[in-house]
Amino acid sequence: MGLVELVRRPSDVPTGAVVLDPTVEKALSREDRDAVLGSGLVAVDCSWEHVHRYF
Repeated sequence: MGLVELVRRPSDVPTGAVVLDPTVEKALSREDRDAVLGSGLVAVDCSWEHVHRYF
């Protein structure tokens, strides 16, 4: 469907995109809707052992 784009470098993530961060206290909410629709949603695929390198 063309809705997913794989990026390999953090610099390729669109500015303003919402990054799914497993370490935050607040979950994704309706407040994030405009940012997601405008700039995208980012999921980082990495080992939980190494998540601190990215967040």
